[in-house]
Order: sequence, then C-alpha cells, then structure tokens
Amino acid sequence: MSTCRTSRNLPAALALSSLALFAVSACGGSSEGGEERVKNPAGTPGPDGSEIIQLTFTDAQRAEVEKSYAANVEGKASFSFDSSLSADERTLARQDMSSIARQAYTIESPANAELVKRVFGGADARDVLRYLSDRVRVFVGPSVSVKSSGEVGASGGMTLSEIQARTGMESDQALPFSINEEKSRVTAQNVGTVAWYFSYLMGLPLVVVAGSTYPVSSMRAGIISLMPGYTSVQRIRRESVNYDIRLSTPATLVHEARHSDCSTALTAVDGARLRATRTEKGEYDLPQGNTTCGHLHVMCPKGHPLEGKPACDDHFWGSYQLGWMYSAMVAELCTNCSDGEIARAQIAAEDSRTRILDLGSKKLTDIPAPDMSHRESPALSTPEQ
Repeated sequence: MSTCRTSRNLPAALALSSLALFAVSACGGSSEGGEERVKNPAGTPGPDGSEIIQLTFTDAQRAEVEKSYAANVEGKASFSFDSSLSADERTLARQDMSSIARQAYTIESPANAELVKRVFGGADARDVLRYLSDRVRVFVGPSVSVKSSGEVGASGGMTLSEIQARTGMESDQALPFSINEEKSRVTAQNVGTVAWYFSYLMGLPLVVVAGSTYPVSSMRAGIISLMPGYTSVQRIRRESVNYDIRLSTPATLVHEARHSDCSTALTAVDGARLRATRTEKGEYDLPQGNTTCGHLHVMCPKGHPLEGKPACDDHFWGSYQLGWMYSAMVAELCTNCSDGEIARAQIAAEDSRTRILDLGSKKLTDIPAPDMSHRESPALSTPEQ
C-alpha cells in the first residue's frame, strides 16, 4: 500500500505541510512519459534551489501516449487537437485524457458515492470522461485571436491577451511549489467562455481563430487554450537530486471544463450591470454579480499567495471545487494510480481547496449538492454601440 494515501475518506481535507513537494520524492515517481521523474545526476554537485523548465517528450514516449489514448479514449469521447498546439502540448493533453479515462475508483461510503454521481453523473472514469466531452470540444495553442464572424480570413482581430483585458477575465494561475522563488504561471484558459462573454456584451457573433476557426455561439463552445504553464515543470534540487514536478495535472482539464457551464443564466439586469462597467476604451470589468455563469474567478484576498489575482472562487462548486474533488478522488480513492499521480493529486487538491473563499473547515460532503446543469442566457435586446 502506498504511503502517500493519507486516508480512504473522500471528503477529508488533505492536510499537507509546507514541504508537500517532498511527497513526490517519498513516493518514488511515475514511469509514464511527462509525469514526475526523479533523477539522480551522480557526480553533478550543485546548490539547492529550483527552476522552471518546459516538459518535452521523446519519440518513444509520444508513441506510448498515442497507444494509450487510442486504447482508453478513442471511441468513448471525442476531442479535437488544433494544429496550433505544439507537439508536446498535444501529447501532454492526450496523456492527461488517457490518465483520466483509465483510472478506477473504490468508493465505500454511500454519501461519497452519491456526491461523485451528482457531480460526474456516475462513479467511474467513463463518467469523468463524459463530463469533459460535454464541455470541451477542442484544445488550441496559446496564440489565438478573436474576430467577428464577418472578419474571418482578414488580418487583425483581438489576441487572447487583448480580449482578456477588454473583459477583465484573466487566465487561471498555477503556483510553483516554492512560491517565494518563482512567480505564478498560467496553465490554461477556457477561451470559449471568455469570447462568449465578449460576444454577449457586444451583441456580435464571434469566432476564435487558431489553426482552424471555431464559432462561439454558446458558452459550451468548449475551446480550451493550453498556455505555457501547462507544460511547465518545476525542477527542485535537494542534496544533488533533481525532482521534476509538473505545475498542472489532469485536474486542470476538469477545472477548465467547469467554465463551460452557466449554472445561473444571465438576466437582462445582469447584462445591464455588466455593460455599465464599460470604460471609454471599450473595456468591461468582469465579474460583477452572477459569477456562476461561466464560474468566473474573483480576486484573491489580502494574505493569499495569489493576492490581487483573479484566481479564487466566491461560490461553491465552481472550477476550483471541481478540481479539488477530482484530485481528492485520485489521491484517496484511485486503485490503479501510480504513486506519482497520487502525490501530484494531493498537492493539486490542497491548492484548489485554498482557492475557495469562505470554505473554512468544510468538507466536500458538508456543502449542498452542486447544480451541474447548463443554462443558455438570452441575448441582450440591443447591440452595444
């Protein structure tokens, strides 16, 4: 039995110390390409410290991932991978999907089993995969543009950074484990939801342009942009040993998928409130009021490691709570996960849990059951001028 399993009780908050990064070294590592790898560079002494590097796959590792994806995902769910993705981004996304699809869980508590069923529609990996396929259509690279549907084929358009600035919706942040040494990194962005909000406020049909063009007619457009942080690895050096630990996990995809849900449709009053934030530069200040439509993040409060960044949730069962729950399932209930997967899930669960404001000491089962439905918001009556 793995020493990394702290309990078999899903709702227990994972109590990790400030040295949680050493859970990976204590648990060994994973042999699967792209996951944690413990390296012992004998004869290469150097000072302790850490650095951020980019994950890369060998040709043999890519072939293994493709084999796993074909066996575990194809025929069960359909995801597209845009040509704007780098080879490593594509491989890592397919590896994460394969990991999600092959996991097996043992859930002994009826209360826990019912909660998992309410969230994912069932209690096995196929249900988590179905949750994703309902909300994610395509993965694209970080360099995308947003245009009106009449501008397709023309130069110009807004970059992702520009449309984020226009809406006030920044990308999700991932913390390196030694947060005093490195800044936060952006891992992924549900660009479909960002573009939908701008389309909603402006009253204009928009498309996201990457390698191909994707219309944004609903928050369920499901366009996920994989950012540089997605393939970032923190290399931590302790006593001449390098520990390579990914900043993202498969829970990143579960998190981003939740942004495709509008649990409470925007009303005309909501639309008027949002439009009223528009500045002379044509910029809006989101979120305002209803944050459950798209499960928008709010600014983290003073004293939080991400203080002043839009990387926290002001309501339950948003993207961070979905990431927390999935990570807790892997850490506590997965029967065929590697020690490396379990260790990363423990760290990811604790990170996500700390992003939920007003959570206190609540456990997952202390919180009322989530609304996992999606509601389309009616268009505003007049286009923005």
